[in-house]
This record gives sequence, C-alpha cells and structure tokens, in this order.
Amino acid sequence: MSIWDILEIEATSDTKVIKRAYAKKLKVTRPDEDPKGFQELHWAYKAALQHAEWMARREAEGDDED
Repeated sequence: MSIWDILEIEATSDTKVIKRAYAKKLKVTRPDEDPKGFQELHWAYKAALQHAEWMARREAEGDDED
C-alpha cells in the first residue's frame, strides 16, 4: 500500500492537503487502540511530507533552468 493510499489522497506536493488528510485519518486511527495502524499512518505522513519537500525543490530547480 502506498503512502497516498494510506492517507487516502492523490499524490501531491501540497503540504496543507497532506496535513489535512493526516489529521482526518488520525481521528479514526488512535495510537492506543491501533498501534500498528498509527505507526503506518505516521510513517505515510512523514514520507508524504518528504515527497512534498522533494517536489518543491525539484520545481524550484526547474524554474532556474529558464
């Protein structure tokens, strides 16, 4: 399962969308009730933020080539 499937969003570089999806999923994935599910959700969130950062850098570098 991909990070985007876990967060239930399309791949994006928009950190606000990622954070909103994480907050929504966090309401139903409680660490005390589902530790494994919470760990997976948290991993997906961190990975998605890293992806967004990478995409933002890549887009910024692409702008410099003009």
